[in-house]
Amino acid sequence: MSNHLGLKETLALLDRLRSAVQDFAAREEKLAGEFRIRSAAEAKVFEADTQRQESRLAVAIADAEEDFEIEKAKWQSKCEQRKARITQAHLVVTTQVREGVGGREGRRKQKLQEGSTQAERDR
Repeated sequence: MSNHLGLKETLALLDRLRSAVQDFAAREEKLAGEFRIRSAAEAKVFEADTQRQESRLAVAIADAEEDFEIEKAKWQSKCEQRKARITQAHLVVTTQVREGVGGREGRRKQKLQEGSTQAERDR
């Protein structure tokens, strides 16, 4: 008995092999198509999520910037008010010092005049 296949058996095996290869090729094409469809759908979902997140972040950033500007204006106002109070206090103290010096000089002059007048009386 011979181990070699006959022509009909070889052709039948080749036919089965060709059919299996075609089945595998069709299955591969089907899987590749499904993969492309799923990948495209996932890419769309990803893009939509990215856009939603970017819009939420843009709103959050705008709100934070607005809050920052409000706080900045509030602190600048407080700073200006403090600066005005310091300036006013400086003016008051400067005036008081000038009056104090002027008052001392006036009292000295008055004592000197009284002293001169008293000295003339004593003569």
